[in-house]
Amino acid sequence: MQDDSQQRAQLLRSTQGLPIPGALVQLISSFRDIAQVSFVIYKPAPGLDERLAKDQDASYEIREMAENLRKTHGIPFWDAILAICMKRGEVPDRYVDLAILHDRSPDERTISMESSQLSVEAIESLRNDLKEGTALAFSSRVQLRNGEMAHIPLMDFRCNPSEKNSRIVQRALKAMGQEAGLLAESGRSYHYYGFQLQSAAEWVQFLAMAMLFSPIVDVRYIAHRLADGTCRLRISSGLGKSSIPFVCQVFP
Repeated sequence: MQDDSQQRAQLLRSTQGLPIPGALVQLISSFRDIAQVSFVIYKPAPGLDERLAKDQDASYEIREMAENLRKTHGIPFWDAILAICMKRGEVPDRYVDLAILHDRSPDERTISMESSQLSVEAIESLRNDLKEGTALAFSSRVQLRNGEMAHIPLMDFRCNPSEKNSRIVQRALKAMGQEAGLLAESGRSYHYYGFQLQSAAEWVQFLAMAMLFSPIVDVRYIAHRLADGTCRLRISSGLGKSSIPFVCQVFP
């Protein structure tokens, strides 16, 4: 499963600045082995800070401390919550329940599409059919022409977009074995699309390596993706996210 990722990077240079749907169409067309791709229509879940409403959270003091740590030092909210609880020697039951929460919306559904049918217009049609409060994501899991399944490396980062952070993200990706790919600005951070297909075992290894770069990557995102057996990245607007991700860089 050896793709010429360097050559693919050259082919996809022109996608810089494009909304991710257009770049995605070009990316998939560059893989001759891909027969079918998948999209997921889902209802974005509220963040943990939103779930911990002050009027329902008896430990709201911990939440306020965690919010201050996030704003002042950039420490992820959930990491701050658990660090404060561990320091105090007790983790409230509600936090334990939220830590293992992995619920799917009953409205969530996966839509498969032949790669030959994939186009910006086809993606636009899916987006136009979204119900209020739902969003569209691209799935990493693809079917090959020989019937096997593979993954396109996808990753969700959580550092603010900046020239310096872009370099840090690329350095982290190269340490994960990702020598070429495209970065998309998601609004508050970066999304990554790799240029070399992975087997199931290679995909798990990629996610394991990514976890070593927490908090640059979201380990909770990775945990949920491992539980589902596929990564996915938003390609539409969604809950609290009014913009569509766009390609900001193709590397190397």
